[in-house]
Amino acid sequence: MGDTHEIRLPDGRSMAYSDLGAGPAVLACHGTPGTRLEGQAAAGLRVLTPDRPGFGRSSPQPGRTLADWPADAAVLLDALGLDRVGVIGGSGGGPYAIATGVALGDRVTAVALLAPGIPVDAPVHGSVVPRDRAELRERGELFARLLRDDPGGFNRVTGHDWDPDTLASLTEAFRQGADAYVEDHSINDSDWAALLPQLKRPARVWHGAEDDNIPVEAVRWMVERMPDAELTVLPDTGHDVFAAWPDAFGWLAGGLS
Repeated sequence: MGDTHEIRLPDGRSMAYSDLGAGPAVLACHGTPGTRLEGQAAAGLRVLTPDRPGFGRSSPQPGRTLADWPADAAVLLDALGLDRVGVIGGSGGGPYAIATGVALGDRVTAVALLAPGIPVDAPVHGSVVPRDRAELRERGELFARLLRDDPGGFNRVTGHDWDPDTLASLTEAFRQGADAYVEDHSINDSDWAALLPQLKRPARVWHGAEDDNIPVEAVRWMVERMPDAELTVLPDTGHDVFAAWPDAFGWLAGGLS
């Protein structure tokens, strides 16, 4: 499907990913739910977007944790012969981008975050995504069914008129069912705040002032705990900060040149 490649991981799992553009490499951590189909071209950059375990065409990894992801990312970078990368993560991909920046150290030039997920320790939480695992399961299974059988119904339930490309990525995210969706949200809402002061790479965050999914107050709290981070608050903007992605890619490109 589209620009899809695959590698085999040391434990036998497969990882699917997209590989777009040419130039210095950026590893993109997709949202929740999301897939490699979120991958987008960026001027002068090579953007790699892997499916996390259980999403799209990547094998599940039952019981996975946030700490497991950087090792998978490193296998991909090794397979492609990449010594240095910028890392970018949007929404549910934010914690994975942070974990990668911590675990891979100097191999990561900088970390860009757009409306990133927050740990359970954050002082406030949004009201859009349920935090109870059973409710998450119910929501995920509803999304999977609607995306498969009634995309218009999915639009109505979520209150968005999703464009065809986004719908394709969301549908692909539930290719294997709702398990990865539940796991990802549970991981996002776990106790990973200790990673924040360990992120020694430069970080920059773009976040909407009107985000009711991930409150900006919680993101300010996160940024204060990162040693070298800057927050850009986008006025009159909610959780969809798509317009900031070119700025984020441009910032990462500056550190890769």
